[in-house]
Amino acid sequence: MASTALAEAGVRRVYLNRDHPKMLPALYLGDSVGHWEGDTLVVDTKGFNDKTWLMSGIEPHTEELHVVERISLVGDKTLLEVKSTVEDRKTLTSPYSYSRYYKKTNPDMPENICNGDEGEQALWSGFRNKALKQQYVPAGEEKK
Repeated sequence: MASTALAEAGVRRVYLNRDHPKMLPALYLGDSVGHWEGDTLVVDTKGFNDKTWLMSGIEPHTEELHVVERISLVGDKTLLEVKSTVEDRKTLTSPYSYSRYYKKTNPDMPENICNGDEGEQALWSGFRNKALKQQYVPAGEEKK
């Protein structure tokens, strides 16, 4: 999540009762559809716009981004493991996978909201666009 690669903040909906729509709108968090495989929730997400980055390393992606997460309790069931596989045929030469672990914390944690003003958003957008121009290499071409 794009979370995972997906959502660091906000509300994300995972639909358990439908498939992806045939005509996916381009969304910040994509369209997430889940199903259970035993005790593991498998979440398939696609339909992203290209206005976000992967992880915190300012890694661009396109609307071809596709993320599959496998979410389950591990160990003594006090840790939530999220195994993510990320693919984007226009920006990545091959898919990659990683895992994140979450431990239950104090439920009284306060909400932290960061909404920048228009100047901050313009600065961020310019920085992102510059990074995209430097990083974007179509699949099949070598980066120089």
